[in-house]
Amino acid sequence: LASTGSLKEAIGIYESLIADFPGEQAFYQYAGIASSYLGEFDRAVSFLRRAVDIAPTPTGFFNLAVAYEKSGDLKNAAATFRTYLERYPNEKESERRAAQAELESLERKIGGASR
Repeated sequence: LASTGSLKEAIGIYESLIADFPGEQAFYQYAGIASSYLGEFDRAVSFLRRAVDIAPTPTGFFNLAVAYEKSGDLKNAAATFRTYLERYPNEKESERRAAQAELESLERKIGGASR
């Protein structure tokens, strides 16, 4: 459903699966990604934070950082990108470069906001 654009329906199914299998990380991650596509970033953060709590993965941290950023929580976005870079030094170089660039951009925004 998510790949056909039926994101709300997909999230509903993921939520049902979460109710039945609360320890399954993938359902939280997919629900978080779908919520991001809908622009529901606070909801995405909630799902993705739970996914990372259950089973930390590079994709989970990257998606969580992006959701934090899009929700306007720049400090947590930067902290999550930092965690991604520290925990996963052997991830694809292109993804690490993207995370590093996002982190640097966030740090500039955070620094500029505190002046």
